[in-house]
Parts: sequence; structure tokens; C-alpha cells
Amino acid sequence: MNNNDDNTAILLTSIIVAASSLALPFILPIVFSLVGQLILRDEGLAMIGALLGFSLGIAGTVMSIQWSMRYYRKNSNKDR
Repeated sequence: MNNNDDNTAILLTSIIVAASSLALPFILPIVFSLVGQLILRDEGLAMIGALLGFSLGIAGTVMSIQWSMRYYRKNSNKDR
């Protein structure tokens, strides 16, 4: 593989990681609120869990996008 093919593979890896993390703000609140409602039987904890899950999902998405950008920049400029 030449350098251009390597850069394309690195770019696709970065995009897949960043795109897959976009679901975190939607999945984590559902999971945390279900734990609060079904297991702990407390609606207040379910609401707090949903807010915590949303904020953790946003933070995880931002960190994943930053990692993807850093990974792409670091690996796409290497001379092979």
C-alpha cells in the first residue's frame, strides 16, 4: 500500500470512531434512567441518572472526536 492508501485507511478509522461515539448522549441516559427506575425503583434517581448519562455521553463524544483528530494528524503525516 502506498502512502495515500494508508492515509485513507487512517481517515476512515478516525471517522468511524467519531461517528460511533455520537450515539453516546442518546444511549447512556436511557441506560442510566432504566437502572434508576427498574432496579432502584426511584424516579428521582432515574432523572439524575438520565442527566448524568447525557453529560457523560457528551463528554465521551467530545473526547472521542478529539482522539480521532489527534490520531489522524499523528498518523497521516508519517513518511513511509
